[in-house]
Amino acid sequence: MQILAEFIGKTVVFFCKLFHFGGSAFPGLVVEKICPTYLQRVLSDLPYGVLVVTGTNGKTTTSKIVTELLQDYGLRVFTNKTGSNFSRGVISEYLSSGTKSFDIAVLELDEAHGIKLVEKVAPNYLLLLNVFRDQLDRFGEINYTAKLLEKFAKITTENGGVVVINSNDPLITEFSDLHFGFSDNMQSFFPDDSSLHSDSKTNSNSNSKTQNIFQLQNYKNSIATFEYQSNSYNAKLQLLGAHNALNSAAALSIVSKILDSKFDAQKSIKTLEMIKPAFGRGEKITINDSEIYLNLVKNPAGFNSSLKTIASKNSKVIYIINDDYADGRDVSWLWDVDYSNILNVEAVSGKRAYDLALKLKSQNIQINNIDESIQNIVDQIVSNKQPDNYQIFCTYTALLKTRALLSKHTDVEHIL
Repeated sequence: MQILAEFIGKTVVFFCKLFHFGGSAFPGLVVEKICPTYLQRVLSDLPYGVLVVTGTNGKTTTSKIVTELLQDYGLRVFTNKTGSNFSRGVISEYLSSGTKSFDIAVLELDEAHGIKLVEKVAPNYLLLLNVFRDQLDRFGEINYTAKLLEKFAKITTENGGVVVINSNDPLITEFSDLHFGFSDNMQSFFPDDSSLHSDSKTNSNSNSKTQNIFQLQNYKNSIATFEYQSNSYNAKLQLLGAHNALNSAAALSIVSKILDSKFDAQKSIKTLEMIKPAFGRGEKITINDSEIYLNLVKNPAGFNSSLKTIASKNSKVIYIINDDYADGRDVSWLWDVDYSNILNVEAVSGKRAYDLALKLKSQNIQINNIDESIQNIVDQIVSNKQPDNYQIFCTYTALLKTRALLSKHTDVEHIL
């Protein structure tokens, strides 16, 4: 049954690529229907086992960093690089890879649906990033999400796995003694979810039993400073923003545990400096000498951090907001974002364009164009013959649509 499922799945992948049906988990869905245990079977005998990366923000970027760090040591890594983090999306990625031999799987998993996979295949390693309000219609409030992550941690530790967590997130600090995090002087870069509504602060865990593996000490002008085993390391990152510097600390921490004595901090820092943004996470597309950056947004904390990152740049800013199931039907979180870093917005688009436009107007922000049609916005970008810098902030389905439309005008990495 597994062989039949794999054959049919690869055939579906072929036709998805042939007809440019990108961002699709459909091949994985087909395989799951034929062989429900397919993913468990292919992940069961990897030499280094399975690493699961989960949490609200940073899963895709952190998984990409981990993957490239491990590959630099010669490991063959399977990963779901598109950010499709349901089990069917993972299967689609595996089929698309050609189902070759791998040493380790690096999987980013959805906090809610991913637990179903973890209950079947206990990870050898688990990296817990953070908990923020995200897709409230699916997850409810953040305490529920934290309980889900606690279950991830419990399953991993009960099966002898290693769990590394964010020491600065009070909702998950008790789940493991192995930590990554940031120093107190970095607090202003990382407001926790509660600070959006109060003056509360996120305090790092001071328990003497905990082990801080990599800690982010400073971030300025794209240079991140990390502390590891009492030594300081500087890295000039291509991954912009303090949030990506923290993702880097998380990735370095879990990689050091996976590789153990083989880990070389200086070597990994050099590799880190060469890593480029992941799909839709500051990804750059060039058309007519204009640089177009795609940024996924899905909750207030991540959106605020992204806006701070580009506030000083001379960019044309576009917001594209949808409310399809994959985005989260409840978009009330948009009102908790501080948009005041960008006082002039080129365009607002997507199905909820007017909802966001109302919020922007309430902050006296100039909007040059409001148009629900993403096609119209992309046409305007493409027709602009002057070289410009665009920063486009999209919810998930809006990102897929925008990227697909842009790909008709330039070479873009194919994503299944």
